[in-house]
Amino acid sequence: QKNAFSKNAPLVDLSESLEFSTQDPPKSGEKVFNSSGKSFLLGEEVGDGAEGIVFKVDDLNVCKIYKSNKFTNLSLRKLRIMTENQISHDAICWPNEIIFNAQDFPVGYLMKKAKGYELHKRLFFGPKPIEKNFPDWDKSNLVKVCLNILDAIELLHLNNVLVGDLNGRNIMVNEDCSVFIVDTDSFQLEGYPCPMGQITFTPPEIQKKEFKTFLRTVEQENFAIATLIFMI
Repeated sequence: QKNAFSKNAPLVDLSESLEFSTQDPPKSGEKVFNSSGKSFLLGEEVGDGAEGIVFKVDDLNVCKIYKSNKFTNLSLRKLRIMTENQISHDAICWPNEIIFNAQDFPVGYLMKKAKGYELHKRLFFGPKPIEKNFPDWDKSNLVKVCLNILDAIELLHLNNVLVGDLNGRNIMVNEDCSVFIVDTDSFQLEGYPCPMGQITFTPPEIQKKEFKTFLRTVEQENFAIATLIFMI
């Protein structure tokens, strides 16, 4: 699987995006629907980020519901592109379906449930985090984690997709060294820039720049990858 997306698509101007009226996004205990009308009951909250809240749907899936004024017309266009061009990998929580509220208004998307723990908290945070959180691990386990991350990113790059905001908070890790890359709706693809980033993983030439105003290069992504692998 490769070349799902264009390599040289022009920059999409995110400043021209219009916010949808999402003053009352669905909450836990409410139903949402896919384009075919199939309903999903939003269960417990399993994640809360800057743009949306993630709810459990069943044992295999979760649903990201965007917060008020965080879902734009360009967000919807990008999600349509992503759901129509699936990238399948065990470690990538790619958007599967756009989700609507009872008024048939788009409010988020369905994706595979990530398993495990936030990599940042389990490997980087606090004194001797690995000894505390994974006492049975040795260096070979860390190598496996690195290889699993690189395998997923390699597939993305083959399809002209960049993670953009690559960091230890957007990756989940398990005791068996398997990983899950989350927050995939922020990936850079088809001219849509990744609007976020952390200074630790940002190469010098694009620090202090507004990320949504330009497209990152593979070389700039490689800086973030090398930094993450070194930290692990």
